[in-house]
Amino acid sequence: SAGSEVTVESFSPTALSFIRIPGFANDVAVQGDYAYVAAGTRGLYVVDVADPAAPSMAGKVNTPGNANGVDVDGDHAYVADGSSGLMIIDVSAPGNPTPVALLDPDGRAVDVAVADGRAYVAAGIWGLHVVDVSDPEAPVLLGSVDTGDAVAVEPDPPPIVRIVEPAGGSEVAAGSALRVTAAA
Repeated sequence: SAGSEVTVESFSPTALSFIRIPGFANDVAVQGDYAYVAAGTRGLYVVDVADPAAPSMAGKVNTPGNANGVDVDGDHAYVADGSSGLMIIDVSAPGNPTPVALLDPDGRAVDVAVADGRAYVAAGIWGLHVVDVSDPEAPVLLGSVDTGDAVAVEPDPPPIVRIVEPAGGSEVAAGSALRVTAAA
C-alpha cells in the first residue's frame, strides 16, 4: 500500500469572527457565501459568510426533529433530522429557507451526504438509506443497507459510499466502502 508523509512545521489558527447559533451546531455545510448550520432542536440556520470577519444571520427554519447533519446541493439543503428522517429545504432564497419535503424511513437520521441525485443517510443502528433526490420535492427511498451503527457517511466518489461508525458489533467495518448501484 502506498503512503505519504506530511510534516506540519507550524500551525497557529486564528479566529476571524464569531456568531452565536441557538441550539447546538452539530454540522456545517458551506456553499458559496453561505454556511448552513444543523442546530439540533433549533433546526437549520443560514449564515452569510461573504465577509468572514463579519458573518451575519441570513435565515432559519425550524425542523420537526433534531437537525444532526446537513449537506447542500444546488438550491437545496438536506438535513439529517433525527427521528423525523430526511428534511429537504429550498435555500434558493437564503434569507427564507423553505421546507419542501420530508422522508421518514426507519431509524434516526444522523448524517447525510448528497451526490449525483442521491442522498446517503446514515441512520444509526438502522444502517444506511439511499434516497433518490433528483426531484427534491419528491424524494424516493431506493433502499437500505444494514451496516450496524452508521453515524456518518461520505460519497467517495459516487457510487462508492464510505461508512463511518463506532467500532465493535458492526456488520460493516468503520471506513468500509460500499458500491451503491441501482437495479435495472
